Amino acid sequence: MLNLGFDFELFSIIVSKAQQCESTTIVLTERELIVKGLKQKISAKLKNRIINRLEDFQDFKLKINKLDDNGNHISDIRARFIHDIDWDKGNKFFKIKVSKHFMSRDISGIPKELILLDDFKAFDKEQERALFLYLETKKFKNKRRTQKVVTHHVDQLLKRVCPNYNDKNDAKKALTHALKTMTRAGYLKEFTFSKREKDDKPLCNTTMTHTFSKTREAYVNKREQEKANRRKKRKQEKKNKLEIIG
Repeated sequence: MLNLGFDFELFSIIVSKAQQCESTTIVLTERELIVKGLKQKISAKLKNRIINRLEDFQDFKLKINKLDDNGNHISDIRARFIHDIDWDKGNKFFKIKVSKHFMSRDISGIPKELILLDDFKAFDKEQERALFLYLETKKFKNKRRTQKVVTHHVDQLLKRVCPNYNDKNDAKKALTHALKTMTRAGYLKEFTFSKREKDDKPLCNTTMTHTFSKTREAYVNKREQEKANRRKKRKQEKKNKLEIIG
């Protein structure tokens, strides 16, 4: 099962490369995959981690649903993601054969959105990343893409964003925290909770800014500075305690 950190980033880079090349067999140099894609430094440890995850990728299948304009399920594709892997250590590249069903031409007619990896990585908590992916699939619900507010069932949001929470109240708090973070980040303009009139079913209404890619860098820089300030504060508090004890 893919996690929403390293696995999803690796998955996205591979699918993007395959669709750009329109080929089931792709070649990713170590620099292209690690430095440009994952934005990390090349190391033996990281390369071994990549090959281990790619081997795990061979063991799972994905299901791609095909819907009509009314959202009705009309068919689906079930496919193994990766078939073959060739890691050429001498020439420093990974040669990967992926399923043909991930090529753009083979999934034409299936509604799809481009997920920008840098936008995804701007959020560093699992609940935030899960919420981002969910909202990205729901942001345009009509052909003209003009609607401003998108309404979600809270139960569905909890299922997608907080699947491992046993306590529903804790799950709701985690969901609300993720929504607030996305609002502070500038991804969401606002969100509100409401209830459906006919049965009081809890709903969540979100309004997206659709400009996050332009403001993302400023948010990430601000968040990293806040983290650095907190670390500095904790370090100073620890130093003060040692001085008092001494």
